[in-house]
Amino acid sequence: MDKGKTIPKYAFVVFYSEEDGCWVADVPDLRFCSAFGNTPEEAVKEIQTGIKGWVEASRGMQRADPPVIFNPAHLNFENTNNPVNE
Repeated sequence: MDKGKTIPKYAFVVFYSEEDGCWVADVPDLRFCSAFGNTPEEAVKEIQTGIKGWVEASRGMQRADPPVIFNPAHLNFENTNNPVNE
């Protein structure tokens, strides 16, 4: 991956899935990008890795990064400290 190019700040949703018996993190802007964990914190850590992997794979196929569309403004979302880029 191009080290000079940062990963867009994609928002994600974390919820508990009774069906799966675990916490799920899902990125609406990245098709099929989701992760699981026994705690919400684990799911967030895993989705950060998932976002990075998703974008790296997409860039490896010479595709443009999907635009950031999902932004739950009603939640006052502002992801200024995106650990994916660290």
